[in-house]
Amino acid sequence: MRSKRKIVREFTENFLAGGFLVAIALWIAYTSSPVIGGLIAGLPLRFAVTWILGAVRKGPEFAQMMARGSLRGMTANIISSLTLFYSLFVLGFAAAFALTLVVCFVIILVLRFTFPE
Repeated sequence: MRSKRKIVREFTENFLAGGFLVAIALWIAYTSSPVIGGLIAGLPLRFAVTWILGAVRKGPEFAQMMARGSLRGMTANIISSLTLFYSLFVLGFAAAFALTLVVCFVIILVLRFTFPE
């Protein structure tokens, strides 16, 4: 069993790695172009870091299972991004984000039950 201290340390490392990637994407968006920042945010880099940390801590089989789940997440991400892109100027900020959130959860549920583990 892992100690509480080790769990907190691993969580902190994971949080910092993920936060760093978000910060880089936002910095690029602010200083260069929102489209390029969005492109960086959408790259599989986030997933790669997650898979690597999972593999280091739990083994390659664990990372492989995470990759399987990531395929569902990427699919939901694409559909959600399209929903937001096409609804933002039609519905307004709050309604478009609410719709996108609902669409994301529906897609995740559909994928969860269509492709079970």
